[in-house]
Amino acid sequence: MYKIIEARKQDSQEALEKKHDLLSRFLLMLDDETGRPFSDKFIRDIILNFIIAGRDTTAILLSWTFYLLATHPDVLHKVTTSPPRCFISLIHICP
Repeated sequence: MYKIIEARKQDSQEALEKKHDLLSRFLLMLDDETGRPFSDKFIRDIILNFIIAGRDTTAILLSWTFYLLATHPDVLHKVTTSPPRCFISLIHICP
């Protein structure tokens, strides 16, 4: 993780501002108390927290989704027999 942070820190301020990923956003921020950029350790901890939180919430979302589909067979049937409207729209946009 530190190698990734160090590599990204080599990018110019302009290059970081053009990127919209979480790491670039934190590298652009300054600590309110010191006015200096955050330490690599702090940035590493923040990014890992986002990754871990994302994993847990995704797992919970999938668990509840499958539970609710299992307890509502009518909805399960609709979901498995007809493509969602967003996919149909994508087919027309990207033939």
